[in-house]
Amino acid sequence: MEPARTFAIQPGEGIGPFRLGMTRAQVRGIAQGELGLDVDAGAAHDAIGDTGLTIHYDANGRCSRVSALFGNTPQRYAFTLFGNDICGAVDTYVIGLCHEHWPDVTRRYGGIEVPSAGFSATYWDSRSDGCFSAIDVEPPR
Repeated sequence: MEPARTFAIQPGEGIGPFRLGMTRAQVRGIAQGELGLDVDAGAAHDAIGDTGLTIHYDANGRCSRVSALFGNTPQRYAFTLFGNDICGAVDTYVIGLCHEHWPDVTRRYGGIEVPSAGFSATYWDSRSDGCFSAIDVEPPR
């Protein structure tokens, strides 16, 4: 089954068309206008249709983090990192991709962080045998 859409993960920048620093109006314009998806609004976030994407906002109403939850997207959407689909990939594969590009990959309980790239990934050992389930893109630290 071909994915309905592919979202490229751009560490430190965003996921797909959603970029850090965007306003809520810009995010909703892309989600509803360009992508034709509903937005489920929360006080400090917008969930984008059934994509598994959530846009988090700071106190000024600008995107401060973009998250993707793969558990909601089996085979419907693809999420690529450096051109490789990581949706459902084993953790060692994604960790290897990260090590190829960044020197500061740090393992933490249930995932990895790459502070210099503004990228983190979480996986659930007990549910998916170490397959990544979610990623976050934030400003680099």
